[in-house]
Amino acid sequence: MKEDIQFDDFGPCDICREVKPITKNGICSKCFKSMLEHRSEPWMRNSRLKALAKSEAGIIQFAKRIARSQTSQTLRPFRSKLEEHARRDETEVHARLKRLSEATPSELAEERAAAPYARDLFEISDQLFRRIQARPSELYRMPPEKFEEFMAELLERMGLQDVEVTQRTRDKGRDIRAKLKVSIGELLIIVECKRYAAARKVGLAVVERFLWTIRETDRASCGLIATTSFFSADAKAKAKEFQYKLHLADIAKLKTWIGQVGTWRKQEGSELWVPAAPPAPQVSG
Repeated sequence: MKEDIQFDDFGPCDICREVKPITKNGICSKCFKSMLEHRSEPWMRNSRLKALAKSEAGIIQFAKRIARSQTSQTLRPFRSKLEEHARRDETEVHARLKRLSEATPSELAEERAAAPYARDLFEISDQLFRRIQARPSELYRMPPEKFEEFMAELLERMGLQDVEVTQRTRDKGRDIRAKLKVSIGELLIIVECKRYAAARKVGLAVVERFLWTIRETDRASCGLIATTSFFSADAKAKAKEFQYKLHLADIAKLKTWIGQVGTWRKQEGSELWVPAAPPAPQVSG
């Protein structure tokens, strides 16, 4: 077993469902060891290939390969989705570099002004917030680590204090730590960020592991899970059980918060920040 695999969290294993120490991906040591053993044994690979060959999908696939081999058609090499994404990203990078190398200085200035973010220098500015207010789909173009930085800036603009992004290695499921000062003292708030595709839901396992982090690891006042997608029904039901301990923010909630940037004001007589009230409608006489 690799030494860099840590079993620092505690909760139900995603495979055997037993409550025990687990990795940040939700797998206990016993199931992890079993997975490694199965992958390394040749007989296990052979048995899976035989099962595939006997299945309906496997027979159709092998028949297609035989048919293609008897014609002039060449068999398209198999590529995984990860490899396809890597090739597409590489093509886009080469095209961008070619375009930049042939661009004039004025065109380069326009290119930089139009970019929502730069991978080497990520500056969260008022202009970026205005772009995302106009086009929330820009959130899906952010790498996960940049989404964490964006959320930290958003929470700070909403009135939270001492906002910091945690180290990305062994963060125990929380990406941001912040404080909220109230009249009776300070509240510790931890945040987990999930920059998911729009159709990928956040399930119950994520919520349960984060509840453990809130109560046992950090002993925080409350926690927030922010995602660019949505939460499953089970996840929302679990959060409702701990409505004062755990809060959920899906893409709809994030759009609302981003739209309120610049309108949050410190409440008079306290340290709390609230969005400015909308202007009262004018009634014509």
